[in-house]
Amino acid sequence: AKVLECSSEIPTKCLRGDGAGVLDTLLSLLPFETTEALKEGRKPVINMARIMVPVTGNQRAHSDWKKDLMTELDKMYFFSNGKKALGGGDTGVGLMAYNLGIKQDLFAGFIMGDLNYAIAACVLVLIIMWWYTKSLKVTVFAFLEILSSLGLGFFFYCTLFKMPHFPFMNVTTIFLAIGIGADDVFVYVDSWRYSRKEIKRRDEGREPETEWRARRLEYSLRHAGMSTFITSFTTSAAFCANTTTKIISVKCFGLYAGIVILCDYALMITFLPAVVLYYDNSVCGSHSKETEETESRSFGSIGRRSEGEDEEPQPEDETKIQLARRKLAKLADMSRRLLDSFFQDFIPALLLGDFFTCENRSKGEDRKKSMEGYNREWLSAIFWVIALGSIGSYCINVSFVSPGLTLPSSAAFQLFYDTHPFEKWDMEYAPMYTTASVAGVKYYIQWWFGIDGTDDSDSWDPMSAGTTRTYPMDIYEKESQTFFWDFYNEVKGQSW
Repeated sequence: AKVLECSSEIPTKCLRGDGAGVLDTLLSLLPFETTEALKEGRKPVINMARIMVPVTGNQRAHSDWKKDLMTELDKMYFFSNGKKALGGGDTGVGLMAYNLGIKQDLFAGFIMGDLNYAIAACVLVLIIMWWYTKSLKVTVFAFLEILSSLGLGFFFYCTLFKMPHFPFMNVTTIFLAIGIGADDVFVYVDSWRYSRKEIKRRDEGREPETEWRARRLEYSLRHAGMSTFITSFTTSAAFCANTTTKIISVKCFGLYAGIVILCDYALMITFLPAVVLYYDNSVCGSHSKETEETESRSFGSIGRRSEGEDEEPQPEDETKIQLARRKLAKLADMSRRLLDSFFQDFIPALLLGDFFTCENRSKGEDRKKSMEGYNREWLSAIFWVIALGSIGSYCINVSFVSPGLTLPSSAAFQLFYDTHPFEKWDMEYAPMYTTASVAGVKYYIQWWFGIDGTDDSDSWDPMSAGTTRTYPMDIYEKESQTFFWDFYNEVKGQSW
């Protein structure tokens, strides 16, 4: 307000070329309001203005005190529907948005702070792998195999392909590697379990131990290796398809993720079978009844425990640690039985129609007797058609009707929530000041001729600008004069 009251004392040179109007456009959303008000002898009314702090020097050098300033500004931030004012009380002035130039630094800090959640997720996956394999040693080595695929992929990425840029987006590949690698571990361990049931020892059990385990290894690799190869190859191909885009960070991420997935598969069919075979041989020893029981405890039993099977006898003088381990093992076995029951009884009954007749297929009753006058298969089919049709209709409505898929409408890349002061400035207020028109001020447009439009920069390096190439031209030739004359008339005839 004091500036506006003293506006009559603006030096004359600042008013030349409508300098006051240009400054007004930079600071307010009412172009030439200040100039017009001064000419008419009245005070201008500005409903929105901005303050620019003259800070120079290295941007990162001011990052710390800007974060402290942001903490103080948050206390005065107007928010979306705002009930706060800049000076407190009923001043009618509110802080709507601000930009301190530390958006990327603040986002990087949030990312580093969220690493705790990433570590917790990795620990959870480790616990699930331990619960499924029932072997801590196999779980640890399997997890090391997954992490090794990241290092091996980085080696191929930088050494073999010689990529000059490693964006931050590539770090997120660790979560893909853990998810896909854990799935491969589950598939192979499950195949190794079933190999004990499917591959019997020859010569009435007199086959050498090494030959029997070699046939089991061949069986597990033949079944698990092929299925994991198909899934790993297709997933890697999907990520490598991102290399066709022009966005460098997405290209590098797609290439690195594809390499890591293939490296994980290579280690899964070489390192993991060796670990499982070594552990099985060192723990179980020779093949016998005791060996089968030990292997069953090590890698989990195949199927569920039969109804008449007794639990392991409880020792009389067990320590607290042994008691805790026994209870944890019992809890894990109970959860495993629930999952087996869900996938072996509930899901098949729901798909085949037994669920609607309250019949359990595992009881082995005659199927015709349980139909009770109507067709279970038709009832199940009608149920799934209605259920899946309803879900599909809802997805189509959300995708194409309300709200519908739309292309991004903002040129700024959003990193925080909509009401964050940085996002409010970038998305809402900055475009207002950028596109504010200044009547009477001349804008200059430059056209350059004689420059070759060929881009010879490195498409994998964001710092590569390429070289400027020119081609010879003579502006005094008749064809050149005709071209410039036609170009001049065409530009002159534009509405702007």
